[in-house]
Amino acid sequence: MQKLILLTTCIAFVACTSAIYDENWSRVLSRFAAASYCPATDIMAWNCTSCSEIISKTHPIGFYEDPLTHSMFYVASNTFYNTTFVVFRGSESKNVQAWVNTLAQPRKGIPFLNANYMVDSEFLFAYAQLTSSLTNVLLRAVEQFPYFSLAVTGHGLGGAFATLFAAEHVFSRSHVPIHSVITYGSPRVGNANFTEFYNSYIGLITYREVHFRDAVSLLPVSFFDGSPFQHVSREVWYGPNYSNYKICDDSLYEDPTCSVKIGNLATWLDHQSYHNIPISDHCCYNSKCQDGLWGNCCHDSCPNPTGVGHCLQYGCNNTKYVLRFFG
Repeated sequence: MQKLILLTTCIAFVACTSAIYDENWSRVLSRFAAASYCPATDIMAWNCTSCSEIISKTHPIGFYEDPLTHSMFYVASNTFYNTTFVVFRGSESKNVQAWVNTLAQPRKGIPFLNANYMVDSEFLFAYAQLTSSLTNVLLRAVEQFPYFSLAVTGHGLGGAFATLFAAEHVFSRSHVPIHSVITYGSPRVGNANFTEFYNSYIGLITYREVHFRDAVSLLPVSFFDGSPFQHVSREVWYGPNYSNYKICDDSLYEDPTCSVKIGNLATWLDHQSYHNIPISDHCCYNSKCQDGLWGNCCHDSCPNPTGVGHCLQYGCNNTKYVLRFFG
């Protein structure tokens, strides 16, 4: 069974105090994160692209997409890993560059859990639209699989939601333990006080993956009053094409030898792929033609369309497809 290797046992709502990074386990969670971008009917039937690639013995429990913010989560339990997966989708956008530009603007902070813990107000508002439904779905998961611990994941904005959920879960002292939190291309979520709280309770079971020059991981920069955002621990910085990785030392602050040093060389293209799969744009599905980030993905057959990006690799069967783009 591939899972983060647990070293010690600790408080009830966190499964352990330390865990060694396991690339195979992260690859599994990245498939769950990628599946969140597929249509909900495919997720609940567990026949989406990522579902069929590597993940068997999975039982979808429920999902919810908020009609106002389009935030979305799903919960699925897996009897091979004895784990319930809590998965948050990233922001739905046909123009990831525009979303990146929005994140680059000064942001507003708002208290979360404690008056001193400031987090991004828009992230928290969108996350708050999910919490009631998420509680109900998790209760169903616990009823069906009472001895499973939780693995929490998300890509892009979904990574920010995963961070907020893990912090809230620990703060509420839930009896259902979390054994791992892995995010992909997550933006910064809160200020130094929030980060210190998070790292104290969950940091040693959390890994925050950054694909080389992913621009989203460098944002936001500051609150509206100039107060700095700060990433939670621990960054795993992957090189181009996932050729190698480094476990960064961000115990005090963000490691200056890791992704933060990329600066102006950052690109949103690296945000689109994790573990060598197009994590947020691979879900081709039958639809009418429309333009997307990679150009027009419309084609009658897949052999040689121009500017289609990864559409060639996923789901081509001589029908017209559109590529979905998310942040």
